[in-house]
Amino acid sequence: MNGVANGVGPMRELLIVALDDDRVAFAVEDVREVHRAALPTRLPNAPDIVEGILNVRGELIPVLNVRRRLGHADRPLRASDHLVVARANGRLAAFPVDQVVELTRLAPSDILAASSIVTGTTHVAGVAMLADGVIVIHDLVAFLSANELFALDAAIDGAVPA
Repeated sequence: MNGVANGVGPMRELLIVALDDDRVAFAVEDVREVHRAALPTRLPNAPDIVEGILNVRGELIPVLNVRRRLGHADRPLRASDHLVVARANGRLAAFPVDQVVELTRLAPSDILAASSIVTGTTHVAGVAMLADGVIVIHDLVAFLSANELFALDAAIDGAVPA
């Protein structure tokens, strides 16, 4: 998320989603679409963060365990869940969430840079100050490590016939 905390510039659009009792946000420019939950097909030899893979209109999209990455307890996918399809580390991925809460626009002055609040968390882009609380904005560009990306690409290459 470029220019998160410079206090000037255009409004930022965020997709706010629910995980358990928490709300988190992703930058809208990273999000392609939202779908109803679907069970992914297991992908052998994929990194732990990968729950499986889905065919979305002819495109193979890995489903990433956002709950685990963000420190929430694993739980089975529910029919009421949603999949946020977004660009993560240069590739499309789906993130199961409990619910899509809202799309919101914030002034840059309402967003604090992650470095001013937490350190060592590469996938946190900032923190949004809302009227009803604070929401962590996750940076999908840094969501997967280089090792996870390499292992994911290898697993997909190994699963797709040449």
